[in-house]
Amino acid sequence: MVAPLPRARPRPGRRAHRRRLAWRRLAGLCAGAALLAAVSAWLLTSPRLGVSRVEVVGANTVPNSLIVWQAAIPDGANIIRLRCGRVARRVAALPAIRSASVSRRPPHTVVIRVVEREPLLRVPGPAGPLYLDRDGISFQRCGDESPAVEVVGIPGSQLVPGVRVADRRLPAVLGTCLAAQRRGLVLRRAVLGPQGEIDLLLSGGATLRLGEPTHLTEKLEKAQLALQALKDRGPIEYVDVSCPDAVVWKPAQPPSADETQARAPAVRLP
Repeated sequence: MVAPLPRARPRPGRRAHRRRLAWRRLAGLCAGAALLAAVSAWLLTSPRLGVSRVEVVGANTVPNSLIVWQAAIPDGANIIRLRCGRVARRVAALPAIRSASVSRRPPHTVVIRVVEREPLLRVPGPAGPLYLDRDGISFQRCGDESPAVEVVGIPGSQLVPGVRVADRRLPAVLGTCLAAQRRGLVLRRAVLGPQGEIDLLLSGGATLRLGEPTHLTEKLEKAQLALQALKDRGPIEYVDVSCPDAVVWKPAQPPSADETQARAPAVRLP
């Protein structure tokens, strides 16, 4: 049997060379980490990266000054350390703001992008009108009044800006107005009765009596057909589609008619 050859032992010089290489690598890593820490500390504390300008994008009715105040970004705050998520949540807490996002534009600018709530309904209140969006959140608007549909029957004193309206009848009014607008009807006012019945005042002056907010698709379809059939009959006081199978309409009294003249009776469409 042939005996295995003995392993060659590393020379002392080669072992020392490897040890020196390992120490050099370790020293390089430590130096790189120290340099990275120094650069990070400079970026996080340098006044050259302080916020000096805040831009607001997307605000139409909410003043930019109010959004900047709500953002609460200290002048000179380090732009790298800025918590954009927290700033966005503070801005989105404004009742008239639906959503907000914040981004950095180094070295000194912060950009706030907002999406305002779209007013769908307008409710008169003691301190001015309050508006409701499609989610039922109430808010106030600055400047001119919006062409939102005025709602009668919901007390404005019960509305709190930024809070969803607790009145259970409101979703029915919202759904009815949205369904009517999708069909091209231009609404001026929605009247909510004590029993939950809904009347819609159109821009032309006629009133749609829908009754309870059920079978809206059928009722609005019958209302459109009735309005189309009656467009040459003169002014209309109301079209009653609360019972879709028996549509009733009534002509409006001319302004110049004698007050003693008997009012025209309601007519049922064939």
